[in-house]
Amino acid sequence: MEIYKDLSSPASQEFEKLLNSQLSKVSIEEGKIIDGKINKITEKFVFLFVEGLKSEPVLDINELKSMGLVDKIKVGETISVLLEKIEDKNGEVLVSASKAQKIKGWDKLVEAYEKNEPIMGKITSKCK
Repeated sequence: MEIYKDLSSPASQEFEKLLNSQLSKVSIEEGKIIDGKINKITEKFVFLFVEGLKSEPVLDINELKSMGLVDKIKVGETISVLLEKIEDKNGEVLVSASKAQKIKGWDKLVEAYEKNEPIMGKITSKCK
């Protein structure tokens, strides 16, 4: 088997330009909230597409059930998720919709506090 080594050819240079332009558009970092497009929904999982990732992020359907979102999502829609790990030891992308929702909630609270705006809430329990 012969390996193609002429990287100075016009085709290789064009491919390198295309690849670099695509990668420079996408800023993917662990710990950031990103939007994923829903590709497929099964009984156990929701498969997402996120531009710039090698692997397809997968959400456990039970996470969305606990958030009350499982009946509201459809293929083709986008959902915000927290990118926990770009690649774990199995090569999988780890994401969490519930953690993304919590972070967004805290961000709204901080923003309201900084603007000195009142916040409406509901007391659900008390602590001693």
